[in-house]
Amino acid sequence: MKIKSIKHLSEKFEECDITTSTENFYINTGSVSFLIHNSPAIVAGVDVNGRFFVGTKSIFGKKDEVTGKRKICYNAEDVNTYYRAQPGLAEKLNLALEYLPSLNLTGIYQMDYMFDNRIKDEFTPNTIDGIANENKFMTFRPNPSGIIYAVYPDSPYGQQIINSKIGVAIHIEYVVKNGILKVKKYTSSPEEFSPSKTVFLFNILTNKPKNVKSQFGKLLLRDVNKKKNTALRLANSVDFSGLANYTAELKTYINTEVRLGRFLEDPKLSANEFINYMTIKHKKELGIVDKEIESIEKEEEGKKKDNSMARKLKKKKDKTEKMNKVIAELKALKPSIQKAFQITRIIAVLKNSLIKIFNEITKNDLLGTYVPKSDKEPNEWMTTVPEGFALSRVGSNEDDPPVITKMVTRVGDEGKPGFSQINFRRPTPGSTNPTA
Repeated sequence: MKIKSIKHLSEKFEECDITTSTENFYINTGSVSFLIHNSPAIVAGVDVNGRFFVGTKSIFGKKDEVTGKRKICYNAEDVNTYYRAQPGLAEKLNLALEYLPSLNLTGIYQMDYMFDNRIKDEFTPNTIDGIANENKFMTFRPNPSGIIYAVYPDSPYGQQIINSKIGVAIHIEYVVKNGILKVKKYTSSPEEFSPSKTVFLFNILTNKPKNVKSQFGKLLLRDVNKKKNTALRLANSVDFSGLANYTAELKTYINTEVRLGRFLEDPKLSANEFINYMTIKHKKELGIVDKEIESIEKEEEGKKKDNSMARKLKKKKDKTEKMNKVIAELKALKPSIQKAFQITRIIAVLKNSLIKIFNEITKNDLLGTYVPKSDKEPNEWMTTVPEGFALSRVGSNEDDPPVITKMVTRVGDEGKPGFSQINFRRPTPGSTNPTA
């Protein structure tokens, strides 16, 4: 099935009441299904006048059509004005209005909304990784189809989560400069905010004990450095200027391999297949022109036919010349294509190695991450790796802006499902096959 991202819905669909749903859901329109996510990021802080506000990322977008203002909420009345048609989101924003001021935010922050009392739940799974379980957990699931976070109620995290009204993970700080909102930094630690009995703060680096004795991490890091040097050596002999005209096509081709369950395992073979892919692409375009010519021969007559035929024949000649030129260029660039694919493969493996290192140094944590074995077996849990990691560098001045690199694995570790698989390979309602 096809999954499409849409920003605005102009009508309701019978498949789902979009005004009251609090979970992810699908909207079916003919043969296309739309996957709608319900896990909004919260933006909160103080404006230039020192007034506390909350909102979603929509505050960075267009102004509201009715009020002519940005959807900034200073009070419950504002929340009702902008979000009365989304009661689940409105409830979260009202809770944020009530409890986030206890953190004494001094700037503007973007955060993930992790839980509130309605999302938290005590649960005892029957099994964990196939082993019988009798332990009770305090759980929450920010994304209803995503990872389950679980903690023992009598642990330090457990008591804090039970007593807190909401939980948030603050990850971006903004600053207003010359009337323009810019990213100041991508990471925040709990020490930057006032202690709160009603708001639980998450931070993957400071909240999780590090497994500093891990030899596994050291071995992986050595392998990372080796692969990095190999990639740099290969890059020196790649004609990047020649490949620049084919960047989009190269990305599209790589995605076709991913959909087939491959990923550039044999760069030489992939380079040949990419050239073949481009040849087929251009031949299809020529085939369309041939059909247009056949249509003219059958339906048109006289001078009009002659003019139309001349235009189409020229079009075919131009496309043929373009195809021959492209194929000749790609054959000449074949060594660079092969090396570019090899570098891409190395970088992907490098990323996954880094993620394994991060998983290793942050494991054995009090806060566990799990997924149900299947939708039909919600009481059977499997452990899973975290959603991912983000590497952030804070800039030294205005001309050196902060940089963030997201590290999310598309598959899990040790044969277990990863975050992307959990979110994007789920069956549509009434279907028994996973979606891609």
